[in-house]
Amino acid sequence: QPILSIPRAIAIVGSNELTSLALAVSTMTVFEHVSPEYVDMKSFWKHSVACGVFSRLLAYGKRVRSEERFFLAGLLHDIGRVILYSKSPAEMTYALELSLFERIPLWQAEKRVFGFDHAAVGHVLLEEWNIPESIRRLCDYHHAPLDERAPEEAAFVHGGDFLANGMRFGTSGSLYSSPLDPAILDYISLAPGDVESVMVQAERQLQEIMNIFLVA
Repeated sequence: QPILSIPRAIAIVGSNELTSLALAVSTMTVFEHVSPEYVDMKSFWKHSVACGVFSRLLAYGKRVRSEERFFLAGLLHDIGRVILYSKSPAEMTYALELSLFERIPLWQAEKRVFGFDHAAVGHVLLEEWNIPESIRRLCDYHHAPLDERAPEEAAFVHGGDFLANGMRFGTSGSLYSSPLDPAILDYISLAPGDVESVMVQAERQLQEIMNIFLVA
């Protein structure tokens, strides 16, 4: 059922998360003009929310403080990809084709085509929006959490993105994901038996969020 009051919405997802969702919705409206030929913005939005939910759940499971920031980082982790779709559609089309042909993650294809990936583009935008550096860095390294420059906690957004892709709850365009490195699994303390529980929690939260924003 749709959530028809702000207090009810806050009770379900929390005030900080609701603020993050409102920010994400406003950012997505900026890119409504992007042709669905390149990316379905509703599907992109769903993937972003799913990554946010999973990232927060993984951080919460590790008892990390201020897990709400992982929700926002997950929401914004792929925002640079929308800019690439919007500003360089021909090159992104080639990157998509390269990803499909070689069965590689889209971010790797982006690097081959542009010399950089969407995380680098997103960094510039998030800096311009005055998103806190701690959150920007989580987004910067969501595909490279083992990079020596990466904050350890980027592992949660990396894992959240992996689970969101595996769940197929929306997509940002990439059909292939790199396998989770054992070091990442060890850091986020996600045992095989925990995956089902996380999936169940995520599915419930995602449905509640979709109800709040009336997204089918």
